[in-house]
Amino acid sequence: MMNKWLRLVPSILVVLLACGTALASEPIVLGQSAALTGPASMLGTEMARGMNAYFNQVNERGGINGRVIKLITLDDGYEPERTLQNTQKLINDDKAVALVGYVGTPTSLAVMPTVKSSGLPFIGAYTGAESLRDGKFDNVYNIRASYNDEALRITKEIDGMGLRTMGIVYQKDAFGDAGLHAMQAAIAKHPDMKIVWMETVERNSIKVDTAVAKILANHVDTVFVVSAYKTESELLIKARNAGYVGLFTTLSFVGTEPLATMAGNAARGVVVPAVMPSPHSEPISLSKDYRRAMAAEANPSYSYASMEGYVAARVTVEAIKRINGKVTSESINASLHNLRLDLGGFVVDFSKSNNASQWVETTIIGAGGKISR
Repeated sequence: MMNKWLRLVPSILVVLLACGTALASEPIVLGQSAALTGPASMLGTEMARGMNAYFNQVNERGGINGRVIKLITLDDGYEPERTLQNTQKLINDDKAVALVGYVGTPTSLAVMPTVKSSGLPFIGAYTGAESLRDGKFDNVYNIRASYNDEALRITKEIDGMGLRTMGIVYQKDAFGDAGLHAMQAAIAKHPDMKIVWMETVERNSIKVDTAVAKILANHVDTVFVVSAYKTESELLIKARNAGYVGLFTTLSFVGTEPLATMAGNAARGVVVPAVMPSPHSEPISLSKDYRRAMAAEANPSYSYASMEGYVAARVTVEAIKRINGKVTSESINASLHNLRLDLGGFVVDFSKSNNASQWVETTIIGAGGKISR
């Protein structure tokens, strides 16, 4: 009998090794829903590019404990209904263990009930809305600073310039509301400044004539715009062509590089807050690491959105690396709580809350679309 069992040992070992190899080779599936088509497509495309640049580096080095990372990105066109459908597919069909790098406030808010009930980590969304930061969602991890932080920085800058009156053009959805409320709260801290008027624009639209008419009829020192790059580009071009010479400012979500490209000369002088280090220069090691990762492409290009995707990917990988045992949504959540990283000049700190950063700096679009800090 003993001899019989001894003869079976090699076969048993082969089976066990095969099972272990299969387990190790299973990819770690992450899900993303973002605009890959439509008027906001460059935001989703760039976020995905930045994440994949880092995930590709990790995979080329053997993955995480022998397991490669597989990012599944689904197109939602920056429309909430499609985001919800994508999220349900990523969770139920694709078996993602985390959702990473979603793009937009209305799209992210649309999936919050699903995200909360699923328990999946929701990491590094491209939005600074306070509605995702109010403590209701223990599995939502915000890497970037909030729109409140951005508005405070903007008002400090324009108050220092001696500009006192403001008009606000905002997108008629949750993103627009978030930006509007952030600026109203920031202006309240500057008694010499006031909001004179407000006007709305539609999401994913270039119908801006009503807003342009408001700008021309009610002159203010500054126009604060809460929208994505295509809508804002149309607004800038028409307002400048009609003779408005005041200051335009906006939020980081706009997409600084596509705004500069699409609006051309009309974008000159626009003040845009940045919540990530510059992708266009290398003052810190994070910027160097990012540019090295992006340089693996045949014709590399750099943007704030792809930098944000790159950072989201690095944070996600660091959280997974620290897991002892099986990689699940629960273990990733446990790893993210209290995670603190210095990524080389940019600190991500979840030790006090699920909001990792309040870092904001000011950028200005200059001649030829050059972005200076």
